[in-house]
Amino acid sequence: MSPELSSFFDKVQSMAPNISGGNVSDLKTGAEAEIAFWKAKEQQARERAGSLAEEQFGPSAEPHPPSQPEDDQPESDEGDENQNNDRAGDETEEQKERGGKKKPKPLPPNLMRENAHHHAEPGKCDQAGCDGEMKAIGEPRTTEILCFKPASWYVRRSHYHNLKCFCCGHFRSAKTPLRLFPGSRYDESFAIDVIVSKFCDFLPFYRQARRMRRAGIDIDRATLLRLATAYAEPLYALQDKMLDFIKSGNSIDLDETRVPVLAPGNGQTATYWAWAYLRDDRRWDSEGPAAIVFDATPSRSGVYPEEMLQGFSGKAMVDGFPGYNRLTDADRIGGPVDLVFCNAHARRKFKDADKVLKCDFMKEALKRYQKIYRIERQFEGLPPVERRRLREQKLRPLFEDFKAWAENLSVKMQKTSMSGKAVRYFLKHYPGLTLFLEDGELEIDNNSVENAMRSIALLRKNAMFAGSELGAKVWMAFASIIRTCEMNNIDIVAYLTWFYEQVAKKLPFSRYDELLPWKFKKKKDDDE
Repeated sequence: MSPELSSFFDKVQSMAPNISGGNVSDLKTGAEAEIAFWKAKEQQARERAGSLAEEQFGPSAEPHPPSQPEDDQPESDEGDENQNNDRAGDETEEQKERGGKKKPKPLPPNLMRENAHHHAEPGKCDQAGCDGEMKAIGEPRTTEILCFKPASWYVRRSHYHNLKCFCCGHFRSAKTPLRLFPGSRYDESFAIDVIVSKFCDFLPFYRQARRMRRAGIDIDRATLLRLATAYAEPLYALQDKMLDFIKSGNSIDLDETRVPVLAPGNGQTATYWAWAYLRDDRRWDSEGPAAIVFDATPSRSGVYPEEMLQGFSGKAMVDGFPGYNRLTDADRIGGPVDLVFCNAHARRKFKDADKVLKCDFMKEALKRYQKIYRIERQFEGLPPVERRRLREQKLRPLFEDFKAWAENLSVKMQKTSMSGKAVRYFLKHYPGLTLFLEDGELEIDNNSVENAMRSIALLRKNAMFAGSELGAKVWMAFASIIRTCEMNNIDIVAYLTWFYEQVAKKLPFSRYDELLPWKFKKKKDDDE
């Protein structure tokens, strides 16, 4: 207790001799508890204010603390450093050759080339005392510059010529090209451009309509919406096939984010949730495909991922959201799922606390995580068995030491402070945070699915909301296909063009597994 407060209670007792010492002691104890309570509240408020300021005005990146030289640094780190030095040396020589400037990257060879020839002025030599004829010498000097022609829309006029046999009168009509929607006045190429512009380039329909009006094409955004809705219909069956592929794997990455949906009648938005289900084995199998499926639901209840993952048995990489705990029920169809917690989320809590508090303890935690991640990056591309062996050998001791350090620190920290919450989160989820050490097919975090969720956040920022529940469903369908194509390095326009050609041929839903994006990529590679 402060000297001022102690002096105050002594004065109260001297002024009122009838008050017993026990009563004064009780008053002192109560005052101390009250003061401690409000000091804790004040500290929480300061931390919250600092956190909000960082979220509002601070950088969105999550950088690691500066690397420190360590005696026990793995040997391969030195190799990486030497490689970096070699590259730096090559760059220096290159810069010397070009007067200190980097050599620009060559322009893509697939771009159309347009040739323009520039000739020196012909005629007689203009040097004094010379009357010679100027003639061409050698090969011309060639340079390439990147140019742009504005995107253009055009109208294809189809003329159908019919034939008639003048002997027997038999009539033969011209065949119409196969189209997904034969009666539509909009070609598949136009619809695909509208779809890719919105769901890949995040350009809302009203902005596309405004861009078309500049070219003299008056199309209402509601027309573009109806077009996208119609073209999304065949994708729902494809999403089911992709989800079957995702559930057939050993592990799934899960995440969720808000999706505002316009509530009819009141002009406001309701909060829906976009769930992401991802399978990505590329870090240990470079030839393996990756797939993601998005799903929009009216609430954040854990019943939705439980329904989507019926029949899946394996491990799920998640954050600390308690809704995923339903997947661990013993009576679940397919058996309980092991929850693997994301180390990036645990590290982020230490990072957030360090931003506000500038605490040495939080910096120490970040350095420990930095060392873990640096070693983990060395195992990318290795077979799962080898990854597991190396993790147990090199990472398990680091995590165990990290846990002992956190347990010792937790008794010294206030539980409600940001630093105390970060430490308690790490200790509470420690078994799930280290579960990836036991399986070489698992990753250390679910950054893959978080990166995939950025496409949802970017369109949410530009378009602000989905117009209806059906609009949210259409959004999730196109986001699933486009993001899967991006992860597998597939040309989105080429794939959608091929996909709708197959759908126009009335391919049954039961054969839609032949239309998965990586099947298109393999077919294209085989043809080449």
